[in-house]
Formats: sequence, C-alpha cells, structure tokens
Amino acid sequence: MGVGFIKGRIGSDRSQALLDLCFKEARSGSRGPIFILVPEKYTFEMEKKLSIRLLKDRDPNLRIRVVSMSTLANMVFTKVGGLKEKKLTSSARGMMTYRAIEAVSKDLKTLRMPQDSTGLIDIVKDALIELKQNKIGLEDLEEMVLRTDDHALKAKLEDIGLIYSSYEKLMEEDYIDTEDWIQLLSKKLATYEEIKEATIFIDEFTGFTPVQYDLIEVLIALSKNTYISLLLDLKSRIEVKTVFSKTHITYQRLIDICNRHNLKRLEDIEVSSQDYYSSPDLAYLEKNINFYRAKPFDEESNSIELIEFENIYKEVEYVAAKIVELVNDKGYRYREITVATRDLDTYAYLVRAIFKDYKLNYFLDQKLEAKTNPILVLLTSILNMKKENYSYNSVFNYLKSGLVGIYHEEVSLLENYVIANGIRGSKWFEDWDMPLIHNIEDDSEPDNTYINDIRVRVVEPIENLHKKLKGKNRLREISAYLYQFALEIGLPDRINDLIEDFKAQENHYKAKEYSQVWNIFVNVLDEMVEFLGDESIGLERYIRLMEAELSGFELGIIPPSSDQVFVTSVDRMKNPDTKVLILMGVNEGVFPKTIGDQTLISDREKEKLGQMGIRFDSDVKSKTYDEVFLVYRAMGIARERLIISHPISSFKGDSLKMSSLIKKIMKIFPSLKMVNFLDSDLDPSHIYDQQVGLEEKKKAENMLASSQNYDNRVPNLSLDQARVLYGKGVFSVSKLERYAACPFSYFMNYGLAAKERPINEFSPMDSGIYSHKILDEFSKSLVKKGLTWKDLDKEYIDLSVNQISEGLVRSRAGYILDSSDKYRYLYSRLNKSLVDSIDNMSKQVKKGNFKPSGFELSFGFNSTYPPLNLDLDGSRNVNIIGKIDRVDTCIDGEREFVRVIDYKSSGKEIDLTSLYGGLQLQLFMYMNAVLNADKTGRMEPAAVLYSSFSNKDLDMSGLADGLGLSEEDLDKRLLKENMFSGLIVNDQDIISHMDNDLEAGRSSDILKLELKKDGTIYESRTTSMSPGEFDTVRTFVMNKSREICQEIYDGKIDISPYRKGASTACTYCDYRSVCQFDPSIKTNSYRDIELPLADKPKAGKEDSDEKNKPKKDKAGRYSDIVEVLAKRNKEGGVTSGN
Repeated sequence: MGVGFIKGRIGSDRSQALLDLCFKEARSGSRGPIFILVPEKYTFEMEKKLSIRLLKDRDPNLRIRVVSMSTLANMVFTKVGGLKEKKLTSSARGMMTYRAIEAVSKDLKTLRMPQDSTGLIDIVKDALIELKQNKIGLEDLEEMVLRTDDHALKAKLEDIGLIYSSYEKLMEEDYIDTEDWIQLLSKKLATYEEIKEATIFIDEFTGFTPVQYDLIEVLIALSKNTYISLLLDLKSRIEVKTVFSKTHITYQRLIDICNRHNLKRLEDIEVSSQDYYSSPDLAYLEKNINFYRAKPFDEESNSIELIEFENIYKEVEYVAAKIVELVNDKGYRYREITVATRDLDTYAYLVRAIFKDYKLNYFLDQKLEAKTNPILVLLTSILNMKKENYSYNSVFNYLKSGLVGIYHEEVSLLENYVIANGIRGSKWFEDWDMPLIHNIEDDSEPDNTYINDIRVRVVEPIENLHKKLKGKNRLREISAYLYQFALEIGLPDRINDLIEDFKAQENHYKAKEYSQVWNIFVNVLDEMVEFLGDESIGLERYIRLMEAELSGFELGIIPPSSDQVFVTSVDRMKNPDTKVLILMGVNEGVFPKTIGDQTLISDREKEKLGQMGIRFDSDVKSKTYDEVFLVYRAMGIARERLIISHPISSFKGDSLKMSSLIKKIMKIFPSLKMVNFLDSDLDPSHIYDQQVGLEEKKKAENMLASSQNYDNRVPNLSLDQARVLYGKGVFSVSKLERYAACPFSYFMNYGLAAKERPINEFSPMDSGIYSHKILDEFSKSLVKKGLTWKDLDKEYIDLSVNQISEGLVRSRAGYILDSSDKYRYLYSRLNKSLVDSIDNMSKQVKKGNFKPSGFELSFGFNSTYPPLNLDLDGSRNVNIIGKIDRVDTCIDGEREFVRVIDYKSSGKEIDLTSLYGGLQLQLFMYMNAVLNADKTGRMEPAAVLYSSFSNKDLDMSGLADGLGLSEEDLDKRLLKENMFSGLIVNDQDIISHMDNDLEAGRSSDILKLELKKDGTIYESRTTSMSPGEFDTVRTFVMNKSREICQEIYDGKIDISPYRKGASTACTYCDYRSVCQFDPSIKTNSYRDIELPLADKPKAGKEDSDEKNKPKKDKAGRYSDIVEVLAKRNKEGGVTSGN
C-alpha cells in the first residue's frame, strides 16, 4: 500500500499525468479495479478526457472507471449491503428540517419560523449540514452552550441543539443524510473486497470536509495504491500560505494519514507548466499574480488586453464580436475560448440575446433552477391564484404559459375584456354581462356568448381544484388535487409536444430541460407527501413549502456539442482546452468578490468557538483564500490570450469601479494600456463580413446603404383601396379634423381601425360623454314637464341631475361608475360640477332672449337635421354628419336668430388659423347644418360659442375680498369667470338679445363683448365679425371639408403631422411608434399651419399699442383673415355656406 502525489501549478497538465499512471496500471497485469475519483461536477469532463485517451491507449480489461463519491457508494452498498435507510435528497432534507423545527417550535427562543414563511428552513438546514460535515454532534453543542459566556450565542446554540436533536430522532431507522451516508460508506468499505486490490486516483479536489477525510483515510488505508492530484507548488513559500493554503492543508492532512497508517510513500510527481503558455507575459502573470509586490515585467505584453466599457451591454456585444474575429480571422475553435465572469446571473440574459444575434455556438454553464421553468411556474401560479384573489397577474401568468389548452387569440380576447372591466376575484366565476367598451350612451345588451365560453373553459378546472382546497387540508390531499389538476388540463401530453417541437427546432437545451420537469414535479409531490403527508396545512404554507422544495432541484444540462464557446462563472471554470479566456465584469467588489457572512453561526462566533477547541473547516480566512485561489485560476488558465473587461456603469446607471485586480495587473505590466469604449464608439459592424454568406452579406450591405437614406414615406392608397377602407362617403366633422391633423394617423385610426386596448378606467373622454348625456336628458325632462330654463333654481337642478344620473348609471349593466365606491364617489363629484354648470347656463339664458331649443341634436340620416351634402368634382357625393351639443334661438318679429353652442371640459377659443388648417371646422359646420335645414329661409346666424363644463371658482387673493362682495356681485363674478367664448355676428339687434343687461360703455358678464360709449361694438375687445364676414367663414369651412374628403378618397395617407407654434399632431398621437416620424430625417417634416398674411393679427387679444393706433372705420377685427378665406372660396367652388 502506498500513497503518491501529483503536484503542479495551474499550467501543468496534472490530469494527463494522472491518466499516464492510470493506463500504466491498466497494462501492468494486475486485476484490481482502477478508480478515478473526482467531484460530481467534474465527472463529465473527466469521462471525456478518458474517452479521448482510449482512442490511442489501451485498457485491456476495461478496469478504469470514473467515479464520484456517490457512484462509489452505490457500488459498495450494492455489493455488501448495509444501507437500510433511504438517502435524503437536498429537497427532502429541507422537508425533514421543516418537520424538526415544527416539532420543537414552542421551545425555541431565537429561531422561530414566521407563519407562512419558509426562509428559515434553508438557513437551519445549511447550519445542520455544516455541523455534521465538521463532525460536531449534540454533545459538542451542549458543551459549547455550557462554556460560552455570549448570551446571544448561547440562546442560538440551545435552539440549534433542540432542532438538531429533533432532526436526528426523525431520521432514526428510516432515513440517512449525506454526512451519515459517507460515514456509513467509510465503515462498509472494509467489507468491500475489491477495494483491497484497487488503485485509486483522486483528481480535481482542493480539499475535503472532516467526514470526507474519514472516507479518504479508509480508501488510502485499504487500497493497493493511491495517487492524489493537487494544485500545489511547495517551492513557493509565500503562495503556500495564501493561494495554495487550502491545497497545502489538504496535502499536510493526507501526509498525516500516511504516517498514522505507516503507509509507503510513492514517488511524488512534479508536473511542469513550462510548455503550457505560448507567450512569456501569460507565464509571468501566472507566476506573479499572487505576490504583493511583484517585479514589473520588463517587456511588451502582447497577449493581455484590458478593456473598459460604457455599460454591460456594450461589453457583451464587444465580446461577441471578438469571438467572431478570433474564430474567423485567427483560426481558433469555439471550444478553445472560455468566457467567464464572477457574476453570471447578471450577464446570462445579455449573453443569450447577443450571442444569438451574432450566431455564436456556445454553452451557457448556468445553474438552471427547476422552479423557474414555465411548467412549474404554471403549477405554482394555479395555487397563487386563490391567494391573490384571481388578480390579473396570477391568472395571466397561468394562461400565457401556452400549456392550458386555450388558444393565443382566445387568451388575448380574454385579456382585453378583463383589463377593460377590471375583472378579479369572484367575477371570474360569474357570467360576464358587461360590454367590452363602456359608454353611457350605449344601453344595448352586449352579446358575450363567446367570451363566456372561453371563461368557462379557463375557470372550470381551476374552480374544481379550488373548491377542493377550501379550508385546511392534509398535505397529501392538496398534492393529490394538484396532480389531478395537471392531468385534467392535459399537461403531460403538452410537455411531450413541446419537447418534440424543441427537437424539431434543434433547441436541445430546451428539449433536455423540459424532459426533466415533469419528473421533478412528481418527485416534489412524492417527497412532500412522504415527509409531511398527514399534516393539516393551509394553502399559503403549502405554496411556500413547495417553492422551497423546488429550489432544491437543478436542471442538469450537458453541452450538446463539442465545439462551443464555454460561458461560465469563475468558480465553475473547468475547460482544459482554454487558449483564450475572456473575463468580463472585473469590477470592485465583484471580482475578487466581497466576502459576506450569511451563515447561522457567524464567522465571528466560529472564532469564539475555536478558542474552545471547536473547529470549523470554513471561516472568513479560508473564504478569503478561496477567492484568492479563484483569481489565480482565472489569471493562469489561458494558454495564448487573456482579455479582461469591465463596465463603468450598470443598466440602471449606477457607477461601477474598476477592480483592484486590474490595477495590480497594470503594475505588473507597465506597458499595458487600458483600451476604452466610453463614448459609444464600439463598432462591431466588421464582423458581418465574417458571419454571413455572400447573399446575406449583399442584403446587409443594401440595408446599410438604405439606412443612410432612410425614408419612411408611405405610398398613396389606390382609389379602390380608399373606397373599400372608407366606405360610402359618410364623415363626421371630427373625422375631417383628424385627417387635417395628420393623414397617416387618420388612416391608422379609421382605415385600419388600429385601436389601443380599452382599459378599466374612466377617462376624460368618458367624462365628456357622461356630461353630455346628463345634459341631454336634463333638457328633455324640462320639455316633458313644461318648464323653461328661466324657471330653474339650483335646488331643482341638483335634485333633477342626481335622479337622471342614478337612473342612467343603474340601467347600464356593469357600467364603470357603478363598479366601486371609488367610482361612485367620482360620479357624485361629476354631478356636483354639472349642477354648477347647468345653474350657470340657466343664469346665462335668463340674462338674454335666446332660449335653448334643443340639446344633442344630430344632423345626418334619420336625424333632427339632414346631413350636409358635398359634391366632389361631380363624380362623388359625400355626406357630413355630426351632433350639436346645443342650439339656441331668438325670434325678433320677422327675424329668427340662431346660435350654436359646443360644450368643452376646459376653456377653448375660436382660432381662425386652426380653422384655416382644417383643425377647427366644427362650430361653423354645425351652424351650416342648422341653416341648411331651415325651410323658411328666415334663420340668421347669431353666434358660434363654446361653453365650459368645468365651472371655475372665483380667483380671490384673500378672504376679505369674498366677504366684501354682495350675493349679486358674487353671481356676476362667477358668470364672468365662466362666460361663453367664440364668435358673435356684429348686428345691433343680435347683440341686444344676447345680454339684456349690457349697457353702452360696459362689458358683458356672459360674453366677450364690450360696447363703446356710443353703443357700438368695441372691435378690439369683442370677438365678432360682420354678417358678410361670418358667411365667408361658413363658406370656407364647406370648401375645406370638401377638399379634405377629396384627399381621403384620393388615397393620400402621408405622414404629415401639423405644427402650429408649439402644438403638433404628434403630441398625443397613438401611432407615433408606427410611423416613426422624426423631423431630423430629411424626408420628414411638420406641416406648418400658417395664414398667408404679412402681419398676422392675434385673435381675441389686443396689441399692446392698440390704443395708440388709428382705428379702421369699416374693417373689422378679422377683416385681413376673412380676405384670405374669401380668396380661397373663389378657388374652392363653393360660394355659400348653405
């Protein structure tokens, strides 16, 4: 029996030296087995090395076998027996820890588990594992409690002791954990005859736990010969105390074992790394990175690169481009390149996205937690649904998995309805009778047959499951219900279909991942039932336990190809073929990593216990040296090139510092300069030549060339297309204004009917519709009761508005204003504002002779007034329709005056520049509709006015101002604050009927109207025009409407948004992301709305020096503008507004 060591630095190929001895033993004629013992995570890599070696070397009797401790144990227990207990998996151990804590929970002082929380389980489980790994038993814990004078530590240790004792009792006879299993294996090896003739080679371990040392000692003592490979250089005394401290301790412990058993020391093998590096700078870095004050390298460094990036995205994109360059230009194979980072979770998403774009063949060596797989997310979400009261997120996480047998289109339709109606909770289990779009004017019954059919198919299995889950159940019953639910929705078959789809797409990662998930789900349920099956448990606790159980499972994915870039974390690097290492994210605190302490027994407490003779194999010092060891491995693994990069900011914009490791490298290599890409100057475009074939390259070049002359202009529709999209020629005035704002936006909205998804809210538009509807019903009620507007007082208005509102809201099934207390409060506020507005209207009516003759009056087919008919070049007629908020009339002998009023939720003025551009046609078109319907020919236009729904309060500087006003003065002030705006026809009779109280030299309380002392209109302070001018404007809007209709039917859909001052059509446009309008592009520009005047007057405002200017005797305030409109009328063909 003998023991030998194979020692060497990172560049030495110790594994090949070990295999040399392996095959030498295989050919020696001996008959005993040959075991290569490696950690579990290295078995695949070692088997690959062995397979390659077998292509050129012989193992005559096939004696060589790669084993981990678990596979060796299976061989031993299968042969000699003795293992009666069931070995716990990691997740099952969590269940056992949970039971142990629950059993003694009443006696615990510090380690109490919060209700419906499982966070403590993993912490306690790890503490028990650490104690057992270090062979610290219950007696040791009791001694610690007696000897420590730290009261907090004493209380903690007492609790750990109680849980430890409970855990051991639960384990008795039926179960065995990993540490006890290793100890049992150590005992059973003595009866395993094959071990006595075995030659054992141990590789890739840096150290062992105390219980593992016991196993290694038995192996060494019983086997024929043992060789141990260690990353160690005993000649470097400084490094033995730092980077090699862990392997040196292992070496010393193994020497002690040899001495205790008087074992023969075989000749040690020192493996040189002399030929490993192709350049002297990499060899120098490996030798000197661990020294505090390394002597600077006195030559140029050509194999090491240091690069700084603006952010992580730029960093990963550069790495992808660099790999393409290395493979296509430098002749490297993918498998010779390793990309590593200390923080793989941060980089994994970007690596997947960017490496895919660059068509790289790579393997991402990331731990895949089973609980993040969509199948298991679906199964946990079905339980969370009940807990979250069927919230939007919980239900649609489930539905959007694509695994529940509901088509994507049906899920989208369901989602639209749920968002529009705020569906949650018990509403999922009731018939849906609400409309998809809420409108107070729509009192029709919606047909929801189809949407309810989808809803029933979704909720039926959910309802069946959740009915069974009511109250507290035993855990085994919940697990059985969940399993039955998975079968009911056909989940196993869908998983198989997914796996086949992934295989067809050659997505081997996903195929292997999904093939493991169903078995994991079943195993989780089995383990939970086995350990906690008879426990009565609430759903919340069950969910937490299931999530904790799933966290113990990882999806094992083996690289499906041999030629791949290996993307890994620094602590998992195991690629022996690495010629190029690209090390990303080398930032301060990231690499080397800041040492944290999250164990139940802290490092400080371990130091105190160490003074009592209680030793832990892991403490803050050993963790620090572990990180130093990782730095050494990273700096020494690359044979030919080392690229080290770091970003200076995270995605969130947080500042990141360069690691001290980079500073150290720059001191060792003074000639090294940091290359930075901080000004977004990274240009990886050159890689396209290497990435794509000739045809693809040509396409890419064409795209690049066209991008320099980017043109998002759209061609016109054909006449037939326009006719099909826009129908028989019926347009509302608002549609015409929308087209005038931007033809493309009109095309998207009314041609393609592309709409935003309705959501469950009461928007400003809904508020306007509601207010109009209440006012319409209020005016109708006055007619029915034979009342006039002059008969009203505020008390009556208040009573009437609330009665009308309540009747309307209650009659609309599922109307949003009756859906919650919040919305009921909102409509009570709306009603209050409406009462104030109607009261103000009644006061305005009382002050003049105009009487409201109708509200919400439509012009169109089968309406109060006929449509306005426009002839388009003699080839097509179009009809303009609309709805007028209010029409007032006044009869004076043979004359009848009419004014049109439009209600707005905020103040608005008539702007003739906007009218000129087609943006403000509404009021004049409404007036045209009324006059067009007059068969008597005696109606005359009096005014087009805006009235505000949002009644303004008085603006007073102090309380005294309000107290000093009489009731009459207050009413006058309120009327002035909420007066009409718009245009009045300058006619003495009309003006006298507008406001009976208006006197010469005074201004009106209800209109923007002021008289001079001689009784004539003060032009500059009144928004008025002569009857002839008014008619010119009416004629212009008819011509403009005809012009717009002609362009619509000509198929013009230009991306041509208007701009008027600071206002543009794009500000609130829903389609900006579609058209991609950008005024900086040469083919994109705003369509400026400007009147062709030399000096444009400002409508409604007096110039600052107006008083000093001589007044025109005949010309009105808007005469210059009207002249422009008149000129356009002569060109337009329509000569009258009628």
